[in-house]
Amino acid sequence: MKNKLAYFGLIGFLGILGIVTDNKYSLAFFAFFVFFRYLAVKPDELFKLNVQRAATPAFFTGVAVQTITLAVTAFTKNSAQLVAGLSLSFSISIFLFIIILVIFEYQEARGI
Repeated sequence: MKNKLAYFGLIGFLGILGIVTDNKYSLAFFAFFVFFRYLAVKPDELFKLNVQRAATPAFFTGVAVQTITLAVTAFTKNSAQLVAGLSLSFSISIFLFIIILVIFEYQEARGI
């Protein structure tokens, strides 16, 4: 069975847009190439549990940031804040997911 988490690595190809369009923010998508390392990881029950335990707080954090963004934008009517907030929400969610997953993998490697 393939590890479907590795498919997130395909998002890394969006980083090429940063080179073609001179948009430096698109270069951050190259960070998704890290997920290709999961092609070699067998998705056993513990791995799936760790992914679930990492994804849950990341998801709810993203929803909270989006809610705050929409509330602030509704009062200020500034669309630039909406774009920045939604970008921040996505970035925070992905960053939190990766950090928590790395912590769980480290603990698993140490046998904790």
